[in-house]
Amino acid sequence: MPLLRGHRIRSESDIIEDVTDERRILLELIDEYPTNRKSLDLTIHAHPAKTAAYPNQVPEKVLGQFREQSCLKLATIDHEIIAQCHGSRLPIPAFMEAAPRIQLAFDSADGLKAAVVTTGGLAPGLNAVVHAIVYRHMRTYHRLMGPNGVVWGYLNGIDGLKSGERIELDSDKTAKWLESGGSELGAGRGAKDALTRAEEVELVLTRLQNSLIDILYVVGGDGSLNFAHQLAIHPQNKRLIVVGIPKTMDNDVLWVSQSFGFESAVQQATNIINSIHCEAESTRRTCFIEFFGASSGFVAANAAFANGHVDLVMIPEAFQGRSKEECLAILHEYREFLFREVQRKVDSKKPHLIIVAAEGVGAVLGKAGVKLHPRIPITKQNFRLEFLKFIEDIPNVGQHFEFQPRYLIRSMPANSHDNVYCQRLGALAVDNALAGYTDFMISQWLTEYVMVPLSLVTRGIKQVDPKDTFWRQAEESTGQPHVE
Repeated sequence: MPLLRGHRIRSESDIIEDVTDERRILLELIDEYPTNRKSLDLTIHAHPAKTAAYPNQVPEKVLGQFREQSCLKLATIDHEIIAQCHGSRLPIPAFMEAAPRIQLAFDSADGLKAAVVTTGGLAPGLNAVVHAIVYRHMRTYHRLMGPNGVVWGYLNGIDGLKSGERIELDSDKTAKWLESGGSELGAGRGAKDALTRAEEVELVLTRLQNSLIDILYVVGGDGSLNFAHQLAIHPQNKRLIVVGIPKTMDNDVLWVSQSFGFESAVQQATNIINSIHCEAESTRRTCFIEFFGASSGFVAANAAFANGHVDLVMIPEAFQGRSKEECLAILHEYREFLFREVQRKVDSKKPHLIIVAAEGVGAVLGKAGVKLHPRIPITKQNFRLEFLKFIEDIPNVGQHFEFQPRYLIRSMPANSHDNVYCQRLGALAVDNALAGYTDFMISQWLTEYVMVPLSLVTRGIKQVDPKDTFWRQAEESTGQPHVE
């Protein structure tokens, strides 16, 4: 049975269960408060070995206004949550503001040693983050670094941390990287070796501490930030300060208003759709375009919405948590819609179709056991071809073709906005690491730059809310059926 507009199959609570978001986490923290009075305390603490206070030798006229630890920014602007906290006399959740500090945890005689690693997949702006970290250490805080200070760049992500492969960085070198896409340090999720995550963390921690590294900056997504958190809280961590900088082209890290590189990625994806639309319209064909988005469809949804020429956009969240029958009903509804769209375009003598999807759609459908062919189950790898076969008998459209421009998007240089954003994140990470703070992520949350506890970041991933106005408007922009 098709899922028409307004036809509700699941209850409201079932839909909410499928969505991971910051609001739900705050409600969980409020519920935990009676038995855990620290649940709403989002303060970042200094490493126990870095509690000494030295005057910051770099003045405010260079760094900007110093902030005390008591300078907080609300973690939510949700009136209902604020009212609930006020009525129950609970503290309103708030993050420490990310800013330069008047006192630091390092002395110029220490010969400070810092390290940076870029992990996971690529995203526009990685080189800008690295440059900002290096510049802040070696130029802005050059007196603090002393003659023996150094910033190491570990190569090839987690693999480099395990092997110890690294290069010495300076700001002249990294400044030349700003116009380049990708990561000059290399990026990766680590080899599929026999080590467990706990063994991997212990190996990396031992190697870093033996190298006398004081600060490690981990530029990565949710998995890498969880790795950073485990390093920070490890009982054998005697000296290492760990700072996370959120990196995800998919925009799926919690407590980040918009991930760096996301704007650049959406702009590039939109341009690609424009070119493919011209091809499909001119040759009267159907094109299936697949973008990154293993669990979150932000890039696909935003690019389709921005472009205006897409006939159908599919994201994992729209199918997540549904039964096989529900998923099939949605796909059949989409097929009927595309049939009508082609007939409408026949009058213009330019019948064609543009279909956009996030890569995670196939995985969600496969998990639900969906088959569009009696003998072939859907998988992440074959969904594009199976869907094109599913609609191949739609008349008046010629050859179908597919396009996966994913690597053209994530490896591109950052645009001006993302470049500035990345350099702000990197500089603020250094300001607060030098003050001794550890186990936090630098983030632009709501309208402010704040320090988010890594323990909070690791509670899930961010996804498109299929009930939210944004997704409804994205559906409306294509004309495709709304499904409940």
